[in-house]
Order: sequence, then structure tokens, then C-alpha cells
Amino acid sequence: MFYPTLNIAPASQSVLSSETVALNSTLPTGITLAFDSNPAKIVPGTTRAVSMNIKVAQTVAPGDYMITVNGKSGASTNTITFTVKVVQYLILMQSNTFVNGNLTVKAGSTVYWINLDAPAGGDPEVHNVVFTSGAVAQSPTMIQFATYSYMFASAGTYKYYCTYHPSSMQAAITVTA
Repeated sequence: MFYPTLNIAPASQSVLSSETVALNSTLPTGITLAFDSNPAKIVPGTTRAVSMNIKVAQTVAPGDYMITVNGKSGASTNTITFTVKVVQYLILMQSNTFVNGNLTVKAGSTVYWINLDAPAGGDPEVHNVVFTSGAVAQSPTMIQFATYSYMFASAGTYKYYCTYHPSSMQAAITVTA
């Protein structure tokens, strides 16, 4: 998982002076980006994080898309460009469950899994995807924010589970012709 960072230093080095940074983005058609704060206020000697919410229209085809974010404060500017992967089918591993884990897809579809569980309370919150029917595939152990994908070539039912949490993490992918 990549967290884009855009750094802009205040033009004034006075601890009492703050500045605002205007943020804007350049996006492909069908993708929108909203900042949780725009403009963002920065103070010398501090850092400021501004969350971005990226939304993708259902009409956008799966693939990799470049997004550019610009920040400007007075004469100071900075730009970052990063890639967003758009997928058609995404299963979340969250709270030791497969969220939307039971899917029906067409043959030739690729399904992605992402582990959103953070280590807590002595549980490292690692997960995996192990098929018990329909395929012999198995993901590696997935730490937080790790992803795994599998392309379903043939129709059938593909049951899978997580070996680390087998009682709560079981699901199936139904693949149609």
C-alpha cells in the first residue's frame, strides 16, 4: 500500500506565521478526488496530513490510472503523481472476516483481496486465501494492506478460507460461463 505524500514548506520561518496550501488534482475521466481540508493550514515546524477520498465511477474500466496532486502556498509549489489501481471485484479482509467474500463473477474475471486488519491485542492479523475447491491456488501470508489476486478461468464454485482464522473467514466465488 502506498500513501502519497506531498511536502510543502512554509515560505515564512516565523513560528507565529501560518500559511494556507491550496490543493488541486488532475484526474482521468470518471475518477474524482476530494480533500478533507482544502485549503490546508500549515505552521512552520509542523507537518499536516490531509486525507484524500478517491471515487471511481462504475463506467471506468479496470486498470492503472495516474493521478496528479498539486499544492501551492505563495511561491512554493510541489506536485506528486501516483497510480491508482481500479479493480472490478474487491474483497476486504476486515475484522477477521471476508467482507463481500461471496461473489458471482464471469469466467475470465480477476478478484482481488486486501487485508485491512491492523495488528492488535497479540494477534498479528495476518490472513491468507486458500482454495479448498475449484482451484489449487493459495496466497502468501498477507500483512496489513497486502493484496492478492486470482483470475478465474473456468466456471465453477471456488470455496476458500483463511488458515489463520478458519472459523470466521470462509467464503466462495461462483464463476459463470
